[in-house]
Amino acid sequence: MALCFALPYFMPVHQTQMSVASCRFRIYANLQSSGFERRSAHYQLTIWNDNFIQSLNSGDEHESKNMERVGKLKKEVSQMIYKEELLRDKLELVDTLQQLGVAYHFKDEINCVITNIHESMDHISQSAILDGLYEVSLLFRLLRMHGFSVQEDIYNIYLDEKGNCKAKLNSDIKEMISLYQASFLAKEGEDALEKARHFTTKHLTNFLENSKYDNSS
Repeated sequence: MALCFALPYFMPVHQTQMSVASCRFRIYANLQSSGFERRSAHYQLTIWNDNFIQSLNSGDEHESKNMERVGKLKKEVSQMIYKEELLRDKLELVDTLQQLGVAYHFKDEINCVITNIHESMDHISQSAILDGLYEVSLLFRLLRMHGFSVQEDIYNIYLDEKGNCKAKLNSDIKEMISLYQASFLAKEGEDALEKARHFTTKHLTNFLENSKYDNSS
């Protein structure tokens, strides 16, 4: 019995290419006739070019230079804390660092200076009194802020017989502000500091009111 096989029909290559091209043309024509429009992707140019990548590296270099500069400044300030000789200059430097919020960088140096000041209180308090109420209040405030014991009788020379601030003290605004700040560190029962707070609040308020009037006139 003879077996018959159906041989597959292979389309010539050139006919296949023509058929594919014809099919694509018909599809495109149908899409155009149906109102279909090809949407543009609107691709944005990438920022990841060579210049941008190089700028990332330069940013790291810039940060490294900033850190180096910070380290240098910290060393300079640390030396300043120890080199200051006058009591007023030491106190103002410590106070400035605290107000700037950078005192934590110099915690050990500040503690050392404040400790030395406290240990020399018998001599320092007398010299500070001679220099004025501003220094006394600054000394009192910083010592108490750092946990050292200092009595309110350091202000006795500025009080009258009734424990009130002497009237002549209201002439210096800087002294008033310094005393006002120190008064908030008063302990329970320290009436002189409580009176000092009321005294300074009154005169500072009057000063502000008078300043407003002067500026408006």
